[in-house]
Amino acid sequence: MKRLTKNTCALAIALALGAPAAALANGPSFDHVGVGYVNFDFDGESINGYSVDFEKSLTNNFFIGADYFRVQDSSAASIGGENFSSRVRLGLLNANVGYKFYNTDTFTIYGAAGFTSIDTNVRITTPDFSINESDSDTGWNAQLGFRTRLTDSIELDAYVRHIDIDGEDDQLLGISGRFYVTPQLSLGLGYTRIDSDLDYVSLTARFHF
Repeated sequence: MKRLTKNTCALAIALALGAPAAALANGPSFDHVGVGYVNFDFDGESINGYSVDFEKSLTNNFFIGADYFRVQDSSAASIGGENFSSRVRLGLLNANVGYKFYNTDTFTIYGAAGFTSIDTNVRITTPDFSINESDSDTGWNAQLGFRTRLTDSIELDAYVRHIDIDGEDDQLLGISGRFYVTPQLSLGLGYTRIDSDLDYVSLTARFHF
């Protein structure tokens, strides 16, 4: 079983569509900070959390970026007057340097690669024993995708990301769409698939600069 699947986790997004040729006032954005809500599905079980992301252009072609999400779920029950509780937490960080291989006013094909870190925590408490285990590992990731501005208000992004942590790998596929309320503020909806049992949906807001 692959690394992200074993740890009940994931991240990221991919595959294709096209772009119109009409000139627009704004092209695909690679300069922003964002926050979001994440709903992570593991074999029918939902875990909620948050995400943060950042991108900044260094030149016309080079850019840097980072994204992080954390999801957490807890439960408690009382059986025969005895209390039981559990908590599961997962976090995933990617920090990359990217390059725009093909860039027009409305359409960009890009690649990025860099550092990946995953951390997990599982806590179980019963009247007879308590378990509190944390684990963290690091590795690398690489992604290839495209970003296109369909209109001044609508942007699409799609990519495939390969993640390798401690010799175990996963491929993440996904797609997201953004609506620009103003040139500086956008709202987004994204979907990321890891395998048939692991995927997540994200709702995000970004400030563009």
